[in-house]
Amino acid sequence: MRVSPSIHRIIDQSLRGLRTLALLGLTLGLAGCSLIETAYNQAPQLLYWWLDRQVDLTEAQRGPVKEALQDLSRWHRRQELPQWQALAQRLSSQMGPEISPAQACAAQAEGLESLRRFARQSALPLGQLASSLSPAQLSYLQQRLAKNDVDWRKEWLDGSAEKRLQNRVKRGLERSEDLYGRLSRAQVAHLEQLVGQSAYQAEIAWAERQRRQQDLLQTLERARGQSPEFAQKEVAAWIERALASPVPEHRTHAEQSTLGVCRAIAGLHNETTPEQREHAAGRLREYARAFGRLAQGS
Repeated sequence: MRVSPSIHRIIDQSLRGLRTLALLGLTLGLAGCSLIETAYNQAPQLLYWWLDRQVDLTEAQRGPVKEALQDLSRWHRRQELPQWQALAQRLSSQMGPEISPAQACAAQAEGLESLRRFARQSALPLGQLASSLSPAQLSYLQQRLAKNDVDWRKEWLDGSAEKRLQNRVKRGLERSEDLYGRLSRAQVAHLEQLVGQSAYQAEIAWAERQRRQQDLLQTLERARGQSPEFAQKEVAAWIERALASPVPEHRTHAEQSTLGVCRAIAGLHNETTPEQREHAAGRLREYARAFGRLAQGS
């Protein structure tokens, strides 16, 4: 299947939105409710297009992949959306004058655990696909990963330290203003300071990205041509290594970066006005209602 570059961009943006939803507790910022509901209801098709883009699915693979993604979507709607709804409702009642980094981390942990459950549940459809991949498809995937690496480096690693910091501040500002409304100059300056204090190091993130990708390619090579059951176990093991790096330095970096996000969330929230906090509470109540409608399949 081939789709135009403009459709590719739409798919990528939608998938980023879905990942943002899964990290509700981490980001404290989401797209509009109508976009949430549209993207979520289209998730099986969007994920199908994404997989096709990565490995160039064959005619024989397309039907089983679509069916597996529909099953995955039904599982998520039934199991995870009620928890998203509860989390959004709880967060909407916690928009007081101050929150602590520990409170931010508690909400973040719930969002990350939801993402982990989804990743583990996806081992079944991904394992089924992995067992049927051809050498040409693995080569195609390797090329796709290399192309994506160029884009990642351009945004997060190449260029001056100041430019990389600006990119991170820009993303943080977009998420923060979606939740709280427009920030003042003083608040933006405070956000810049908080981001600058983060333990995040792009070089370590890049090294972990490369480790994870090489691990994936090796896993898929082992799974190729084997039984779906064997492939599923291999993919499940890779998912666990992707969620928690086996490299101590990389794992520590991820933990410290996560703690930095918690501090930044709390630090910015504690500088907001009563009107901004009410805006945030209202947004979260909207998301809770949207998640409730989605959970009911409407």
